[in-house]
Amino acid sequence: MKAVHLTGARAVGKSAVGWELFGRALRAGLPVAYLDTAQLGFHADPDHHRHNVTAVAANHHAAGARWLILTGPPTPAPPGATTCHLTATPEVLSTRRLRRSRGEGPPIPGDDLRGLTAARLAELPDTIPVDADLTVDTTGLTAVEAADAVLALLPDWFRAVSR
Repeated sequence: MKAVHLTGARAVGKSAVGWELFGRALRAGLPVAYLDTAQLGFHADPDHHRHNVTAVAANHHAAGARWLILTGPPTPAPPGATTCHLTATPEVLSTRRLRRSRGEGPPIPGDDLRGLTAARLAELPDTIPVDADLTVDTTGLTAVEAADAVLALLPDWFRAVSR
């Protein structure tokens, strides 16, 4: 199964870009699954989280998915997955986080940015260490444009996928 794992700092656009890629793959008729790894149990133990990601990915594959789009923190992705690190400037991240704290933006279940004060949002890191295969800067890009940028770096992926 081909997999791409979108990682990055909070509010960089992981879910929005991943959902855009997922929608394109569905419209193209590809057997695809989407997995927001942050939604796999709100558990602090990284081994527990890693086990959940591996188990759900295997279940998707067993159910017929041949493409997997993962979004979330840099939890180890299934073997062979391409890791794409999304970045944005600190100013853009600050603006996106503030909007999410106000309830604007995508409705993400369990969104712990919702309701946070500006002071608390300012404490969030603008970068996270990750060993990525690819990097895409989402500064100034819509989710559609960022998805285009990701696909441009994945020539073997989604040849049938278009807007």
